[in-house]
Amino acid sequence: MRITRLPRLLALTLLALPWSVPFALDLNELKAAAKMNLPDFGGFRSNADNADETAPLPSDATASSYVADFPVSDSTYIIGPGDVFQIFFESTSLERQINSEGNLVLNRIGVIPLGGKTLKEAKQLIVTRLQTAHKKAECFANLTRPKTMRVFVTGAVIAPGVYSVPGNYRLTDLLMTAKGFTGSAQRESLRIIAKDGSAREADPAAFMVKGDLAGNPYLTQGCIVNVPYLDFSQPWVTVRRDTALVTVQLAPSDHIQDILARFANFSPAFSYTAIEVKEKGAAPKIIGPDSVATYQPKPGAELEIIPQRREIYVGGSVLRPGFQTYRSSNKLIQYISDAGIMTTSKIPDKIEVIRSSGEREWVPVKDGQLRPGDMVYVDQNAEQRFITYTPIVLGLATLAVSIVTVMLQASK
Repeated sequence: MRITRLPRLLALTLLALPWSVPFALDLNELKAAAKMNLPDFGGFRSNADNADETAPLPSDATASSYVADFPVSDSTYIIGPGDVFQIFFESTSLERQINSEGNLVLNRIGVIPLGGKTLKEAKQLIVTRLQTAHKKAECFANLTRPKTMRVFVTGAVIAPGVYSVPGNYRLTDLLMTAKGFTGSAQRESLRIIAKDGSAREADPAAFMVKGDLAGNPYLTQGCIVNVPYLDFSQPWVTVRRDTALVTVQLAPSDHIQDILARFANFSPAFSYTAIEVKEKGAAPKIIGPDSVATYQPKPGAELEIIPQRREIYVGGSVLRPGFQTYRSSNKLIQYISDAGIMTTSKIPDKIEVIRSSGEREWVPVKDGQLRPGDMVYVDQNAEQRFITYTPIVLGLATLAVSIVTVMLQASK
């Protein structure tokens, strides 16, 4: 009994096997499905990948390296507990740390209150006190290691919380440590609340676009940086790129170019082929890079960034349809030849090419130039069309005659 059932079970297994295997994705689909971190300027990220990871906290041991990486400003850096000064006088060099009360204590000089003063004011006060105690002595004072302070970041960031950071940290440094904005963050009006309760607004866009340091201020001990969420009662649009989906507040005068700048956190322009705009009640539109500075999308629109490809697609009646590496020196005929010309291929003087922007254009075969992302479909010649479609047409005609014959016989 078992022997007789085996072939039947084997046949059923073979029939079920194709349906049990997931549909295969080609390489390009796999690339598109993979989660990728956007290479935003300054480490800002607009996607929430790995949001549960703990952000690295700078330690006191590494804080001194930030002096070289981020030079402090004499006029804006505020002295506080933990700052270390190197002091020179009468061929003597020593290091002293500001104590928890904000004071610098020196032998024969006493207590020098420096907490809350700017670095410039603190150095002047130290030198004045040294020159008073050691007349005609050459004196210097320099900040050798900035303090480590605790600051808070709240609101629409991927990793909100309290962070221990060097004293010369700026706003963008903290946003990077907090892993960047979430997809619904307001990126232009950030609120910084000082320890004494006073508040001010900062615009990182002014720094990222114009280099204005007022939009990227130094942080102070115990301050709170609040990144507000978007106001969804006001106009907004969504922008999609690969797996990243970001909502952007829409101002009345905004063009696509302005929206893309907010999407990328005001980083240098990234490469793309075109922008597909989907607006309610309208067919999707393809907007090329040359039109993003003039097109104004409607509120609620969805913008999808079409990535730039460095490949040419050749399909249709060729031996090896698929993608080929783009080469600026290649003509259209070379791409078709590399794909393999068949006896069924129809190679006229011009072939219609689908440009990467979605536009269609007739391009000469012999000397026509292609651009990255273009697609070419080689048609069949007339003879092959006749061979391919004649049996189909004859079959349909035979079926129609049979149906008419049956209907006539049934009506008698």
